[in-house]
Amino acid sequence: MRGVRNFRQSWWQTCVGNWWGLYALPAKKRLRLACWTVCCHTYAGNYPAQLATRRPYLEAVAPSAVDFTYEREGPDHETVFRAIATDGRGRRGTGVGRSKKLASRNASLDFLQQHIPHALSAPRRVEPVPGSTPVEIPEPRSHTQGVRRLQAMFALPETALPLLSQAFIHASWAYENSAKLLRYRQQNNQVLAFVGSNVVVYEDALVAAQQAVLEPPEQFSYLNLDNKAYDDVFREAGLENAVLLGAGQAGHGISLEMGANFFQAILGAVYVGKSLPNRLAPYWPSAWAPIWRTITSSKSRSADPTTLLERAASAMQLRIQHHFNHSGPDHAILYRTTVILDSEALGISTRVLGPATAGKTQAKQNASAVVLQILERLARPYPAQELADTAPDEKNLGCFLLAHQAAVLSTSPVSLQRWITSRLFGLHFAQDPAKLVAWAGEVDELLDSRTTMGIAPLRDVFGVVLEGSLRSTKSLDERLADAVSDLERIITPEFLSREFLDQLVQLGDVHRCLGREDQDTDLPALADDWQILYRGRLAISKYVPNIQLTGRERAILDAAVSTVLIPGATATVEVSDSRPLRIRFLSGVGSESQNARAEGICALWSGVSRTTTLSPVDEGIEVVIRATEAPADPAPLQRLYWVL
Repeated sequence: MRGVRNFRQSWWQTCVGNWWGLYALPAKKRLRLACWTVCCHTYAGNYPAQLATRRPYLEAVAPSAVDFTYEREGPDHETVFRAIATDGRGRRGTGVGRSKKLASRNASLDFLQQHIPHALSAPRRVEPVPGSTPVEIPEPRSHTQGVRRLQAMFALPETALPLLSQAFIHASWAYENSAKLLRYRQQNNQVLAFVGSNVVVYEDALVAAQQAVLEPPEQFSYLNLDNKAYDDVFREAGLENAVLLGAGQAGHGISLEMGANFFQAILGAVYVGKSLPNRLAPYWPSAWAPIWRTITSSKSRSADPTTLLERAASAMQLRIQHHFNHSGPDHAILYRTTVILDSEALGISTRVLGPATAGKTQAKQNASAVVLQILERLARPYPAQELADTAPDEKNLGCFLLAHQAAVLSTSPVSLQRWITSRLFGLHFAQDPAKLVAWAGEVDELLDSRTTMGIAPLRDVFGVVLEGSLRSTKSLDERLADAVSDLERIITPEFLSREFLDQLVQLGDVHRCLGREDQDTDLPALADDWQILYRGRLAISKYVPNIQLTGRERAILDAAVSTVLIPGATATVEVSDSRPLRIRFLSGVGSESQNARAEGICALWSGVSRTTTLSPVDEGIEVVIRATEAPADPAPLQRLYWVL
């Protein structure tokens, strides 16, 4: 009993000491300590003299402590906790808050206000260190050693010691040692971390800009370091033993986010300790040269999952929100992020829950990575096969993303280049017909296009979009605008030249070809038509393979034939290969005007079909058609890509 009595007496003297110390504690701890201490001293028959006049209070709380119970209300994104503090006699205090900690604090305050008001009315009498400036935390030894080590490395004055000490103060230690914090006029390291994060971003961006000036890249993009990089250099610096953590947090160690925060706070303390210099580089210690190279690397960095998802969502006009849930005790909270994908085009939304982790930032990255993985699978040549072995939720997410992309293409103008760069809806396969047809067939299967294509007129819209990804729309528009401008300047028909009329005819043929689907044919039938139309003016080689041609491919070949037909000369058509089909159209007359005309026709028609390219050659044009086998029974999207 003497050991118990001595322990409780020591606890009273060190943790509370008197009513002034009790008042300095947070409300929840104040309630627990007040009740528990009075009960202990009542049991031991050894309570302080100043409580002798408060016997009604002692009788009111002894010998029972206070228990806390919690109730959770509201949806996940707007959770509210209700805490109920109850003592042994059934007296209660209630409080609400967005977290258990805040709710229990309010419940404790309510209990004290109702049942022990004099515990709140006692004046504070904390003995602070004289002066108005912060003071270095003098213990433990590992902390002071880390502080002195940093001071020596950066050649900082003695006045910087309190700042270096503050850089190691975690919020959990500050919460559990509020009296010490007040005594030494200190606070946690959040402000210093904010300062340090801006300092390192400036140094990093400056190095990146200097490198870009010396070696200009094709495209410049700047990305900040992520928390993992900051945590890695913090551990490389070997300063883990200098940090001040609360008792609960110390059992779980230093998380990635905490390590990053400590390193940024250290840089903030050094920057302020050096009297806010223009740069930290001149003062950087040689022992930390590898750390400097890490935080100011000129190498390109990959964006984090959240940034990548935001870019993709912006490109495909998908609204995203992040909601956080947490579980576990205050010193070991686990966070999970729910990504809400809201499709205005479809009028629906879906939710994606990421795995749990120790920090909010990492939880957000984890949930974003889940969506990115599905987008990556959809961008591969066989998306249906990629999703075949996934969980039902993941397959549903894939179908949602595809349906949203299809709906956006049907209802809104999009930036084709952004979609190609983000690899959305197969547009990145525009130059590979075989992959494009295979991808379209898989998407038809996932979206069940045979039954849904009639509901939404996607086929025609996709055709317009894919045409734009292949042809030079700007070039066609410019040529049409120039032709209209020339027509406006013409006063009489005498001003119309043969070249200008040919240009108008070709522009009309191109727009007619892009505006409708001509019937398919084969090369021998087309050759027979040419023999009839251009009798005596066109010589066709005997080798004419039986190859199927789409309506657009036929229009391109017709344009090539008309280009090389010159009055008084016989043009030739030579087929040199069938896979790919290679045909040369030669006029037999080499002149600068004829060559210039051939170059203009090649530029005008090269973007009409994904399978066909035109190149000017001496005295004519060479056309190459890379055929892709059409499926036996193509679905709507697959048929669309095949025709285009």
